[in-house]
Amino acid sequence: MKEWLKETKNFRESKITEIQYEEWKYSFPKYSTLNHDKLPREQWLHKKSQKD
Repeated sequence: MKEWLKETKNFRESKITEIQYEEWKYSFPKYSTLNHDKLPREQWLHKKSQKD
């Protein structure tokens, strides 16, 4: 549950886009910070910086 609250906060603070937030919800736990493999999340976050 904490993971969901954290991502909601990230969205509200514009740290992630609405599209990323929706993608995160539908793909959970693929982009979770709790995963041992951090590469999927890093790649996912990198998408936002490419669009800015």
